[in-house]
Amino acid sequence: MDKEGDPVSNLRLNFYSNSSLIYSITTDNLGAFKVVVPSKNLDDSYRLTAPSPFLFEVNQNEFIYTDRDLMLDPSLRDANGVIDLGTVILV
Repeated sequence: MDKEGDPVSNLRLNFYSNSSLIYSITTDNLGAFKVVVPSKNLDDSYRLTAPSPFLFEVNQNEFIYTDRDLMLDPSLRDANGVIDLGTVILV
């Protein structure tokens, strides 16, 4: 969503494993997206990259910062292997 809380639809995000592009994802009309990673790659490091001119607004333990890349920590997977990003804000 954007800073005003509105969904950002039809936004293309790039999803990387290490330095290799593995998916390009487009958000739906609600600004949502879902990526399924093959089980053999579950322990790899991943990142989402926002297209220019957007940045991700990240709230990490009440410390808010902006970055072009959003790192996904594989240790945050639930029992089903899902990493829930919650609401991602683009600025």
